[in-house]
Formats: sequence, structure tokens, C-alpha cells
Amino acid sequence: MVCGACGLRFTGMRLSDTEVTRLYSGYRGEAYFRCRHQHEPWYTLSSNCSRGGDPREIHQRQAELERLLRDSGIWPTIDSVLDYGGDRGQFIPAELAAEKWVFEISGAQPMEGVHGTADLESLHGRTFALLMACHIFEHVMDPKAFLAELAQYLAPAGTIYIEVPLELPAILSLAPALTNRWYSWLENHVPLLRAVDFVSTASRTQLGFLPPFGLLKSSEHVNFFDVRSLSHLLECAGFTCLRMEADSVLRPAGRIGVLRCLAKRM
Repeated sequence: MVCGACGLRFTGMRLSDTEVTRLYSGYRGEAYFRCRHQHEPWYTLSSNCSRGGDPREIHQRQAELERLLRDSGIWPTIDSVLDYGGDRGQFIPAELAAEKWVFEISGAQPMEGVHGTADLESLHGRTFALLMACHIFEHVMDPKAFLAELAQYLAPAGTIYIEVPLELPAILSLAPALTNRWYSWLENHVPLLRAVDFVSTASRTQLGFLPPFGLLKSSEHVNFFDVRSLSHLLECAGFTCLRMEADSVLRPAGRIGVLRCLAKRM
């Protein structure tokens, strides 16, 4: 689906709070991998384990955030940081001289020098100069409500850093009625369903388009932002954008990359 007001792409399927907790507790663990690999045989164990664990990825993401904070003049003002949903806290810039916290429900053990918690009640009344929400908003069911929830942990003059994937493939779709009949038929032919899923995923990520009869499914992401939709979200939630960058690769028919944004409350 596409929002007519801001252009946000999103799935009609929304999970309940219980389903979200089940999905992200033990995230990327053995049970998660086993279940996903059963339906996506191309989703390998090495791919599962490398998410958030590749030293090059960690260094690059730290460096990009540090550059953004320094260029915006915010770096010297940061004396505390909370990485919400930040795994082990490994993406907090290493050179940041601040009290470092990470909130994570998956059970991941925080890095040395990072305070970790899986209980938001333990943060009640505490606010932070920098609040990081990296690759979170594409997973949440109500982005506006979630941003309002995050705001309670932000100091009055604090800054929020949001990072989301930029996934904008061209969708070469058929008539909705024909597409729905095709999907219904595929559900009863699992080997072909998986083959179509594999080809669709490769076409979407490598070529930037979903072909006719392709399958556009949600493994985890339910929201797909671009500059306009992310800016609209911030404005609706009472934030003003300080800086936004789209770091993307132009595929033959679409863009794949990441959006980075710094914002403050109005």
C-alpha cells in the first residue's frame, strides 16, 4: 500500500504486540534462523550471524554517525546516549565521550562500557542527549506513536538520530484482482512459491524492480520510507529535521540504500 499524503509504502499486514514480542525476542537466534530458513532456503546461517556483527559494517556505521554529528555541531554537547533496539550497543560511535546505554529485548549482551537493559521501566525518568533509533522504524506497526514514545527519553535540547533502509523498487504489478488470484494459487504450490520468492527477492534487491507475477512479501519490514515520508513523520510528531542524507545506489529501476536523519523537537 502507498500513503496518498506522504508516499510511505507499507504492508497492510500489521502484527499485534504479542506477535512483535515473539518475533524480536531471541532475534536472529537459533529458533529465528531455523524458522526463516525453512521458508527461505537462501537465507543462510552466515548471513544471519553476520547481521550486526561484521566489523567493517560496525566501523562504517559508527564513522557515518560521528561525521554527521560533528558536521552538525552536536558532537561536543552529547554527554549521554541511548541506542534503542541497538543490539549490543556496537553502533554507538566508539569515540563518543558519553554515558552509553542500549535498550534491547533480544537478550544480546551489551559491549564493554555500555549499560544494557531489556526493561524500559529501568529507564523511567531518565533522558538522554542523543537517542539512536537505527533500523527500527521499518519494523514498528505505528511509527508516529512509536516516535512519541521515544520522545520521553529525549532531553529537552536532545537530538534523535534515525536510520532506516531506503528500499524503493519499481513495482511492475498486474491488476489487483489478477494478482490476488495468482498469490492464492501460489500458496498451494509451495515449491513454486519459494522459487518465485527467490527470483522476486533477487530482482528487487539487485535490479531495483519487482517483475509482473513477482512476490512482494514481508519478512520483517512493514514500512518503506523515503525522504518525503520520513520528513512527514517527523513533522507530524512535532520534530524538526536538522539534517537528512540519502546514501543510496541507483539500480536499473530503483534505489537501494539507507536514510540518515538528525532531528530535534520543535
